[in-house]
Order: sequence, then C-alpha cells, then structure tokens
Amino acid sequence: MSKRKLQRSLLLAVLLGIGNNISYAEDYGPITGGSVTLKNGDTVTSTTSVGIDSSIAGLDIQVDGAAEITVTHTGSESKGVYLDNGAQNNLGSGTKVTVDNISGTSNLTTVGISVETKKNLGTGLTANELTVVVNNDKNVSGVTSSGSSNVMID
Repeated sequence: MSKRKLQRSLLLAVLLGIGNNISYAEDYGPITGGSVTLKNGDTVTSTTSVGIDSSIAGLDIQVDGAAEITVTHTGSESKGVYLDNGAQNNLGSGTKVTVDNISGTSNLTTVGISVETKKNLGTGLTANELTVVVNNDKNVSGVTSSGSSNVMID
C-alpha cells in the first residue's frame, strides 16, 4: 500500500470514529463521595486513611475488569475500601486491594475492605478473584462486614 493510500485510510478511520473507543487505564488519588466507576487497569493510590470512601446513600462503586487500590498510611486507622452506601457494589474480577499502615503505633486498625450498614441499610459487595493484602502488626482484617450487609466474593 502506498504512503498516500495509507494516509487516506487513516484519515477515513478517524473521520468515521474507528479507533476512538480505545480505553486507557487511569490513575486516581483517594476517592470520596459520589458513584465510582473504574475501568480495567485503573489505579487508586492514597496516603490518607481510606482509598475509596463510599458512604452516600445509593451511590455505588462499579469496577469493569480489574483495578488496583493501594493505601499507605501512618495514622491510627487505614482502609482500602469503605462501603456504607445502601447499594450493591461490584469490585469486578481480579481487583487487588493493598493497605499498608506504617505508623508503628500499636493501637492500629487496618482493613482491606469494610462493608457496613451504620448509615445505609442494604450495602452489598460482589467480587471475583479478589486479592486483599493488609500489612500491620496488630488488628488486621482482610474483609469485614457488619449489620445487614451482603458480601459475595468468589
């Protein structure tokens, strides 16, 4: 194919929108509040106490594919994902949550994923092939669930 034909083909593809639906992974800082939708390969990195805090009624977390959520914190409590939103949340397939609490204090609570119903009943979580890594000397939990929450992890 000549160089000119290739240029025309590429121009035609751009004009027709072919190739514009490419999805690139994105990097986020800590997320608090509204609905969260992450794509395959997205990362959330936080040096505050929570990577994703979803505690507003009806606003859920959805992961399409696998995301990586990493929290490195020096305070008294650290959580990778905190859910109390009354919604059915989905962490996708192959998502990894890592929480490192590095303060050296003995009264620490370090949790990978916390699903609660303190404010919003019916909070739920589904995930497939979930990996949770929690690093701390004391009070460590991978996934916690309290109240009438619904947690399904395959």
